[in-house]
Amino acid sequence: MLSACAVSTPVQIRSTGDGSTARAGVTISLPEEDTLSDRGRLATALEQAFANRSVANQPQAELIADYALSTNAAGSGIATNSEETPSQEPNWIILPRDKKRFDRCGAKRMLATLILFNRTSGAMVYRGQTAKIECDFEDADIAEMADNLVEDALKAHTN
Repeated sequence: MLSACAVSTPVQIRSTGDGSTARAGVTISLPEEDTLSDRGRLATALEQAFANRSVANQPQAELIADYALSTNAAGSGIATNSEETPSQEPNWIILPRDKKRFDRCGAKRMLATLILFNRTSGAMVYRGQTAKIECDFEDADIAEMADNLVEDALKAHTN
C-alpha cells in the first residue's frame, strides 16, 4: 500500500517579452489587507526572489511588477476557441490532467503569473506564467514558482 500521494509535478514555465535589463529595482505592491492569502504569499515570495538576486523593491523603480495567482481543479484545463470556427477542437493552453490510479487527493493546479512593465513607456517587458500540480500548496511551492518566474524574467533579455 502506498502511503504518499502520487500527485506532484515539476514547475513548468511559459514566457514572452525581452525580460528585464533593470536590475537595480522593481516596484511590487504588497497587499496590505491580507498578506496570508495566496496572492499575498505570492507577492512576498516574488519580493524575496528579486531580493535574492540583488533587485530591491523600490517605490519608484524603472520596472513595475504585477502578479496573479489562481488555483483550480487539475482535471480542468484552459483553452481558447476561434470565433470563426467554434466547432473545432479547442486550442489548449493548459491540458486537463486525468486522475491517476494512485491519486489520494483531489489534485489542484496553481497558476502564477508575473508581468513587468516599464514605468516610463508603460510597455510590457515580460510576461511569464508557471504552473504546478499538487494536493495542497505550501509556502515552499509558491516560493519555487516565484523564484522560477523571477529567474526567467531576469535572464530573458540575455538570451
